[in-house]
Amino acid sequence: MLGETELVLLRFTGQDAVNDLFEYRIEAVSLKSDIDLNALMGTHAHVAFSNQLHGPRFYDGIITDAETLGVGDGGYLYSLTLRPWLWLADQRQNQRIFHNKTVVEIIEEVFADWAEASQPLFDNRLLQDYPVLEYTVQFGETDRNFICRQMERFGINYCFDHQAGAHTLVMTDDPLSFSAIAGGTRDYYNSVDDHNADDEHFWDWRSGRGLTTGAVKLTDFNFKTPKAAMQVSQLSGRTHPHGQIESYAYPGDYLEAGTGKGLSQTRLKQIESADHRQRIVGNAPSLSSGLALDLTGDEIPGRKPGTLICLEARHSYSANGYQSGGSGGDTASFSGEYVLTPVDAPILPPRTTYIPRIHGPQTAMVVGEGEIDCDEYGRVLVHFHWDLQKAYSMRCRVLQHSAAGEYGGMVIPRIGMEAVVEFLEGDPDKPLVTGCVFNGKTDRPYSLPGHKTKHVIRADTHEGSGFNEISFEAQAGQENMAIHAQKDQTIRVLNDQSANISANRVEQIGANASLNVAANSMERVGANKNISVGGGGMGLLKMLMPLVQAGGKFMKKGANKAGSGAGVGGFAGIVAGVSDLPNELAAIAMKGQFTGSGGHRNAGGADQLGKGATMARLLQMIMPSSGTMNVTVEKYKKETVGAGSTEQVGLAKNVLVGNVLTTSVGKLMQTKVGEDYDLETKKSIFSRTRKHTLHAKDKFVIGGPGGTIIIDNSGITIKTKHLKVKSPKVDFTSGAPDQVDALKSDKPFAQDCKGK
Repeated sequence: MLGETELVLLRFTGQDAVNDLFEYRIEAVSLKSDIDLNALMGTHAHVAFSNQLHGPRFYDGIITDAETLGVGDGGYLYSLTLRPWLWLADQRQNQRIFHNKTVVEIIEEVFADWAEASQPLFDNRLLQDYPVLEYTVQFGETDRNFICRQMERFGINYCFDHQAGAHTLVMTDDPLSFSAIAGGTRDYYNSVDDHNADDEHFWDWRSGRGLTTGAVKLTDFNFKTPKAAMQVSQLSGRTHPHGQIESYAYPGDYLEAGTGKGLSQTRLKQIESADHRQRIVGNAPSLSSGLALDLTGDEIPGRKPGTLICLEARHSYSANGYQSGGSGGDTASFSGEYVLTPVDAPILPPRTTYIPRIHGPQTAMVVGEGEIDCDEYGRVLVHFHWDLQKAYSMRCRVLQHSAAGEYGGMVIPRIGMEAVVEFLEGDPDKPLVTGCVFNGKTDRPYSLPGHKTKHVIRADTHEGSGFNEISFEAQAGQENMAIHAQKDQTIRVLNDQSANISANRVEQIGANASLNVAANSMERVGANKNISVGGGGMGLLKMLMPLVQAGGKFMKKGANKAGSGAGVGGFAGIVAGVSDLPNELAAIAMKGQFTGSGGHRNAGGADQLGKGATMARLLQMIMPSSGTMNVTVEKYKKETVGAGSTEQVGLAKNVLVGNVLTTSVGKLMQTKVGEDYDLETKKSIFSRTRKHTLHAKDKFVIGGPGGTIIIDNSGITIKTKHLKVKSPKVDFTSGAPDQVDALKSDKPFAQDCKGK
């Protein structure tokens, strides 16, 4: 730090403006030749101009440049450059995220990092209310660029108020919030000579207008209200030719039409702020940008009375008594050029600050609570690699392959995934997740490049173990589509479903199966069909094998006895060979392997595919001949038909009952045999009825160990070794004619057999 007398001011030049940084250059002389310039960097320095009427006027700034200019008449010459503390904020670049804050809160949060740069640092004179911003990003830009960009976005002005050893940034959104110059007024004189040189005054007045855009139209899109009318417009009151030239912009940077209406007014005022310029020259060190004043003195032709706001000021001061080669007098001069505008004219910052754009995608890590964290729109949170504060992004919409009313795709990135993020219009405030990529921490569903021919969709079980998967193997000769459901699979077809399987189909159901057909059902088996109910174990097949074989032998015996030829016997051989026990047992063993096969995670179903094909070949070996259907029920089979049932067998039918066979007929039972009927029982036959008729057209034979009774056309012949008749009464009478006629007729005569 230097004392107030160590540097004597020689020259002071510089400029300041509303919504811009000031820069003041000082040339001074000192008796010291060894001033430490490095020690001056970043410190405050100020220039004070004395005024007997209005008090001193200070111009304060932070020394950002210093150099020696050699030796002058009065000593050693130095040059200093003063800039505001906001210039320091232009030297720091940052990337950070702000959530659910107003623009004022965001600005003040950034300002807090510079609190030590000047005291007081800023003065908030804002009068309007500002909306809460869900998500705002400072991306690859300096603090000053970010702050100015936000101010321009909402039409907030800033300027600087100077004190001894400090300067304060003043924020305003109303022209009436600007401070007034000390004393409030300054004189204007038409002639430079018509004034008292000791007073601050002005001369050389110029006024002008400019043609600007006269209308603003904006529109935007809010995905939450996609059908809402978002277009807004604002017209100026200009009536001159071309005064209604329109500026149209998309996106308008708003989410509701009401907000957009106010924003369109701000945009129009920002454009119109370039109009209404009045330029004046004077010697008023008290006047700088951001101060209001009224002019007194001589009348200015064409000027409307009223308060003026200084928008720009250029200052020039020279202490002539210290100039090299000067007259040695003690005089000094100050001159200034000023740009003014009426207080009732629009005063808003133009949108000139660089707006960062992200060209191309970035990646970020999906974050949140639990395993999956999304809102009702499927939006997720991400953390960008560049964010040092570990903040979350806003809820980012996720690109789907299609999206419509209750239709389309829905894949929600999970926490820990690396997401690909793009930005609408390149705006850092508008992220959009467009996909996910693998990295060194997240394993692929299948190892690569070994499974490079696979296309996979796999979803891990949420809050559990397992996964659902659909995968496609595209390797020639191994093409396969594999589906793995960790728990349930639901398929609903509202019309037709068709399946065409060119080779084998193997289906294993671990528990129950239900089929409900509302209309008709047709099943055609080209070769054989084997149905086994409950026969899932090898014990049942071992138990049934002797019975099936015995049944075949029995049928052969019956066929030979009845003289029915080789047809039935051949069929009996087929029946006995239907149950190919070794292959059947192998198929059952393979069924267990097929059920347990599930190498989808590593092989995409290739294990199950191979075992299923093996099982299909075994089943084909069980029934090698064509046209056979085998039904095996382990315990109980019940068949109920409501109306009628017909069974037609073309060649032979073999019924094997291990223990009891019961047939119950409600009214009439008929059995018709085309040729022979052979009934054999091992022990006895018992028949019970109210009326029993036995009739043979040609010959009736009743035989036993002791004799034979033959009834034929010749009569009744009894052949026996010994005939016994026991009865208390025996009647032998000649036959009546009606009995003879009955014997000759086709109808049987009656023989009563009373039941016991």
